[in-house]
Order: sequence, then structure tokens, then C-alpha cells
Amino acid sequence: WHFGLWRFLYKVERVPLVVIHPGEISLVVANDGASLPSERLLCRKVECDHFQDAGAFLLKGGERGRQLDMLTAGTYRINPALFQVITRRNAAQHGVDPRRLLVTTVSTETVGVVTTQDGRTIAGGDLAGPMVHGHESFQKPHSFIQNGGCRGLQEEVLLAGSWNINPWFAEVEAIPMT
Repeated sequence: WHFGLWRFLYKVERVPLVVIHPGEISLVVANDGASLPSERLLCRKVECDHFQDAGAFLLKGGERGRQLDMLTAGTYRINPALFQVITRRNAAQHGVDPRRLLVTTVSTETVGVVTTQDGRTIAGGDLAGPMVHGHESFQKPHSFIQNGGCRGLQEEVLLAGSWNINPWFAEVEAIPMT
């Protein structure tokens, strides 16, 4: 017997789409999921259609907390019960400087010196982490960590261009080119 939805069991709430404008990025915090391992600062990447598939995120072992993956320009349908999306508009409420949610730009007269916040420890006696391949200039932090990237100052620098870099993962300092 099916008599339709039992209205006292369900509640449908309409929420606005998440819109990230060109030139901006957005950070994501998961409210639920597996516990983050103690040696990591950021949660590992889980294939979940840019956080639009909450079921896939939970079933594939998504972790609770700040995510390595971020959102770039576009429109997304994200469940606000599971994910908090930090945009430039609400950054101050989450203790994030809104300027950090702009695409990182390195001008032609400068070079971007990168310091990462997550990864393995730099070997004793080294000042910077060794080159790691496959992370597309720190735009894929999960690849950087998976391929053995180190936490701290990096040998690799960013050249002129625009880069989608998660500010929780890496800081870029523009230094005049010599």
C-alpha cells in the first residue's frame, strides 16, 4: 500500500545553488564522514562530483573536516547539511580572509615561492621539499601528497600565470625575479 509521502517524516527545504564567480575559488568543510588521521591536516580527495553527490562522499570514505579539494568557477548543487562551502561572501564568518579565495596570480616580473601545509616531513638536512611530478603546479594537492610531496618550502616555483591553489594546502609568496 502506497499512500504518498508521509509529510511528518520528511521535510523538503529549498536552498540556493552555490555559485563561484570567475577568478574565485571556494573551500569546503565536511560536517560528517570518517575521522581524519592524526598525521594529516586536510582530508583526502573522494570522487563525489565536486561535493554534489553526498552519498558517494560518505560511501567512498570521505573524511570530516577541511577538504583538500576545492571548488572553482561554476554552479554547484551542494547539500548544506553535509558540506559548508566557504565563498568570498561568507569567508569572514569562517575566519578566512576573503582575499585568499581569489585565484592565485603570478605576474611576469615575479616568481611564486610555494610553502605547503600538508605532506610528509622534509628529510633532515634539506631546506626544501624535492620536486614532485603530477600535481599541476600545486593545483592537485591530492596528487602532490600521493606522490610523496613534503610539507614546507618547495624547490618548485610557480611561473607567470593564474593558479587554482587551495590556501589551506599551500601559500604562495610573489618574489621579484632576478
